[in-house]
Amino acid sequence: MNQEDKWLGVILTLSEQPSFSCDISWDILNGRDNQHVLVREIKSIQPYHELIKKDWWEEIKPLIYREVILSNSEIDPWLNQLQSIHIPVMITKSPIGYDGVTYSLKFKDSSSSSQLTWWADGPKEWHQITEWYHNFKSWLQSELEVENP
Repeated sequence: MNQEDKWLGVILTLSEQPSFSCDISWDILNGRDNQHVLVREIKSIQPYHELIKKDWWEEIKPLIYREVILSNSEIDPWLNQLQSIHIPVMITKSPIGYDGVTYSLKFKDSSSSSQLTWWADGPKEWHQITEWYHNFKSWLQSELEVENP
């Protein structure tokens, strides 16, 4: 079984799109053994604003990534905390901006999916989830750093 066959698919993705630097995302892939997850950090080498200026024949630089395998017992407390957060899904007066970072959180299982996207600090009604996002991202980065110094 090759490395990719060990993983069922992405169950959670965190992503960031800064206005003037490189996009970065973190995919959490569920293991076929139901005991492990793969965390894959993916970073573009070119900022998005540079990519949209390119013509189709120009070279687009590749992505770089780091990976770490974690046990479910390490990640489950984070996922349980996420599941316990309740937020309104429709916000009518969220902050507006142009420069800064757009954040996204995507969840997928076998029969449903959801995605939240916000700019900067996000709507005040989503504070719990934006705080969870930043705390979880910091933890993921520290776990990736241990495996990929």
